[in-house]
Amino acid sequence: MSSAGHIIDAINRIKQNRALKASKRQKFKGSNRDSIYSDSDSVQKAVFKKVTKERAQAVIKKIRQDFKLKRKRDLIFIGTFSLIFITIIIVLNLPNTSTENSNLNNEYNSTRVKKEKIKWNGKISEPLKIENTEYYYIPILHNISGELDEHGFYNLNYNNMVGERTRNVLFMDKECTIIGKLLNKDGLIFHMEVVPYKDNNLPKNIFYTLYEEDSNKDEMIDTKDNYAYYISDVNGENLLKITDEPLVSINLREGNLILEYYKTKNSKENSKYEYYKTENPNDTIYGIYNLESKELKFTNNLDSIN
Repeated sequence: MSSAGHIIDAINRIKQNRALKASKRQKFKGSNRDSIYSDSDSVQKAVFKKVTKERAQAVIKKIRQDFKLKRKRDLIFIGTFSLIFITIIIVLNLPNTSTENSNLNNEYNSTRVKKEKIKWNGKISEPLKIENTEYYYIPILHNISGELDEHGFYNLNYNNMVGERTRNVLFMDKECTIIGKLLNKDGLIFHMEVVPYKDNNLPKNIFYTLYEEDSNKDEMIDTKDNYAYYISDVNGENLLKITDEPLVSINLREGNLILEYYKTKNSKENSKYEYYKTENPNDTIYGIYNLESKELKFTNNLDSIN
């Protein structure tokens, strides 16, 4: 018996099954897509909630308000952060108030032509000369290599004979024979400057701002410790303390150092300021240090200088 009849029967069955399937030709034609669903599947269609125009506008308005509020908060945060950052930068770059007035202002310096920085190679074999004298000196620095410029020189300002890391000073005579060190024990010499005679501009004394002790007990002597003002002979001998109180300014006038003190709440109780008993307590406090007698007197009237 031939199998052709079975084959024809199978073909007919395939055609019948294909006719029973939902057509997919309308699948991608928008609203005609419903034709591929049976009645039992219609409950699974997505249902979108409809809102009124007023409600939609209210939602949009709230979204905009939330966005504006968030943006305002972001701006406040950025502004606050920027202000803090700028404040930190300013504070870090402020001069040290404990020593910002350590320079000596005098007629001698005001008439001098400001010179370029003194360049020193840092070698002990090449000491620096104290101008207009027969003496020499060598700043003893801590880690001088960190202070040298690209040419291997240490730069000193014309009105400061030492650098920031000077721990002591060695003095020598005209033959470069050692006279001695300024300090018996190393400290920090922040400022060193020549003081001239009254009648001429030749050096008479040397003025210093010194840190001698570790007053804050942090195991190092630096500008965070207490300091004092000193004076010595031009060869570094006879070092004497002038005052250890903060000063507004230091000036040289007619052979005297004029010290302007900060006003403090306890000034009236200090025996140094006896004139407060009769004078206006708001008057400026001056100290007059006589370079000849090495005496320090206090007044509120600079006309009292002889």
